[in-house]
Amino acid sequence: MLRAGAGAEDLEASKGALGELKELRTFADINRTKGKHLHSLQWHPSRKGVVAVGPRSNLTFEDRLPSSGFSSSSHVLYWDFADLITPLLVLEAPYSVEAFAINTERPHLVCGGLENGQVLVWDTSAATESIDAKRMREKRRLAGESTKEDEEAALFDDEVRPPLECFAMASLGDHKTEHCHRRSVTQVLWLPRTAQIDYKGRLLDEEYQGDHSNQFVSISLDGQLLFWDLRYEDIARGKHPKIGRRMRGSTDADGKLKQVPWQPLWRCHLAHPVQGELGLCHLVNGFVGVNDDPIPSEEGDVVPDHRCKFVACSEDGELLEGDWAATSEDDSEPAYVTWASKDHPRPALALEQCSLLRDHLLTCAERHFHIWLFGQQRPAFKSPKAASRLSCVAWSPTRAGVVFCGRADGGLDVWSLCDDAERPVGSFRVASSAITSMSFQSDLLPGEYDQ
Repeated sequence: MLRAGAGAEDLEASKGALGELKELRTFADINRTKGKHLHSLQWHPSRKGVVAVGPRSNLTFEDRLPSSGFSSSSHVLYWDFADLITPLLVLEAPYSVEAFAINTERPHLVCGGLENGQVLVWDTSAATESIDAKRMREKRRLAGESTKEDEEAALFDDEVRPPLECFAMASLGDHKTEHCHRRSVTQVLWLPRTAQIDYKGRLLDEEYQGDHSNQFVSISLDGQLLFWDLRYEDIARGKHPKIGRRMRGSTDADGKLKQVPWQPLWRCHLAHPVQGELGLCHLVNGFVGVNDDPIPSEEGDVVPDHRCKFVACSEDGELLEGDWAATSEDDSEPAYVTWASKDHPRPALALEQCSLLRDHLLTCAERHFHIWLFGQQRPAFKSPKAASRLSCVAWSPTRAGVVFCGRADGGLDVWSLCDDAERPVGSFRVASSAITSMSFQSDLLPGEYDQ
């Protein structure tokens, strides 16, 4: 981690205040990451020292044209700090994975969005149980407590584990109906257990929410929010009438169950208040905006429901506020987007909500990053023009005034806005190529932020 200094006058002074940036681990899979960049990463919510990354090809548009329309496998890799050479897990998809998300309530479930608009889900429970069993056998062997069963199972420990395939993939639909996005998926998000919905987009009552989250939402450049439920087969067969409708023809003439295509539970088509269709790049769900305190100040106050509120960045560089549970007085399409403002001249590279100041948002484009006090008509802070093109940003999990900016030349700028809003207080050379994604492990133990 970096510790931000105060009032640095120049780069050398700021480096002295911050200390040197030390590289702890470097991971590379020559077969699956060579010639690719990592478009996204996520720390595993329950396994310390494990990070999941999504490689994406560096080919230009012209280079991709000859293979357009053809299927080519893509992967999500799990890396463990204990092994720098071999990925802990490899998740495989039939098309390029553009986004993925690990379920924080059930970390063995991983959803992903593909370049062709489909979504899919992997179940890693069997693979992780096998890994844990292998580690326990190794511990018993080192302690001299191996059993005969351990010795027999150890004979297969050196076998190469094949990539894990998905257990569910959305249907493309037919010539009449589209079951997935029309354009590439840009982000997927698991819904909290308390924010799950029914087939009309209404929040479920507590008695129907279940014990865990079973739903996620995907966004795309086609302007749609699609809500997906993992229990789609049971819903189609009438086992969850409060969540979804029974699908006609789910059984044949003999009463046997047919294969049920995975379709969205509900669709939310966003439209700009003035310009029409919107293409979405980033989304923050359950947003708490200005003056929307989720804690009542006096007894009897009505607590606003934020579970349906969202903030998003559009393909046209705008920042949007909306409510996907909005309703209309007549049969017309509700106005899901309630506010829009110009943010960047090009699509934003990132959108982050501050974990310490919930009504503060961070967006980034190639030359500037903006901080929004949401509810205002313009950004509260615009950074000076960057000397090198920016590629990603991250908000410090412990100091709301500290922002980390990754650059396309492999550098890392650290901004302490409370100390100096005109220039970064420190700049570091991190890599020889662009820093394409960045994330803090926010669930560290007390004291570990200073290491």
